[in-house]
Amino acid sequence: MGGAAYSLPASEEATYKSAAFLIALLYAAALAMLPLDVFKDRLNYLTYADQSDIILLRYWNDGLLSFLSNEPLWLATNILLRKIMPPELVVRAIIFFSSFTVSWVAISRYSREVIWILLFLLLVQFIKNYIIHLRQGYAIAIFFLGWFAFRSRARWFFIGASPFIHSSFAFVILIMLSIHIFRLMRMDAYICVLLAGLSGLIVGASLPYIASVLGARQAGQYDFVSTDVSGLGFLYWSSVLILFLLSGSKFARNHVFSLSLIAFYLATYFQIEVTARIFESGLLLVLLSGLSLTGWRRNLFTSSMILYATLQYYQRIGLPYLGWGA
Repeated sequence: MGGAAYSLPASEEATYKSAAFLIALLYAAALAMLPLDVFKDRLNYLTYADQSDIILLRYWNDGLLSFLSNEPLWLATNILLRKIMPPELVVRAIIFFSSFTVSWVAISRYSREVIWILLFLLLVQFIKNYIIHLRQGYAIAIFFLGWFAFRSRARWFFIGASPFIHSSFAFVILIMLSIHIFRLMRMDAYICVLLAGLSGLIVGASLPYIASVLGARQAGQYDFVSTDVSGLGFLYWSSVLILFLLSGSKFARNHVFSLSLIAFYLATYFQIEVTARIFESGLLLVLLSGLSLTGWRRNLFTSSMILYATLQYYQRIGLPYLGWGA
């Protein structure tokens, strides 16, 4: 399951690990030290830090389904941290832990791709998880720990915990389990990707009903209709999926999860507004898969990623705090 990593000679490994730790530390510290009151949703996160015990009790009183579907581990984390620090430090601690964990694991595991890892960490779709989508950023860190864990029990413990921090991971795990079942059935990787796309159509149509039955907080927050989309993301990730599919059956087998995640995202792109959140939960793994491409395909992928990232930031020039301001 865990992605392919690169190893250095023993004489260089200690030095690189130290450098990777320092880079991750600086990345996390810079994000954690940003102002608390200028970004979207920060007041909500301060409320979580101060009142998660009340919120958790309310969900518990609404029933077990409501309790489990409303991210109890996220609330529990806030409750525990609040016992030892004020709300402001709770928010900063979560930002620091999340961004440090993901950057440290990625940089240390992919020593030959450190420049690209750093670029990925700065992408709009990724860095916002440590600026405005803090709950999702925390869940990504926990999931990442599981994805790259060496022991099976630790792997499934962390991966299994992630949906109880951010519900988008319920769909990520659903895709993972489906792929596992398909592999047991010796199903072709391309068929797996097709089925992931078809499942996305089904989920997109049924998600409002599912959220309502479970009593999930999203039922009252979203319309589950994707109306404000430019289509740029759809065109770009469609191109990436085609590039991945054209990279041969071996690549498809080794990276079937990434291909399936893209297919699921594209199938729901014009259906539900939360599909981007689901895709972003596994985005870094998709990007790491792209680094496994070879020859002109890798050059095309990395070049297009630079252009895509540049365009995203260009569109945000002039907006308060690059569009993340409150």
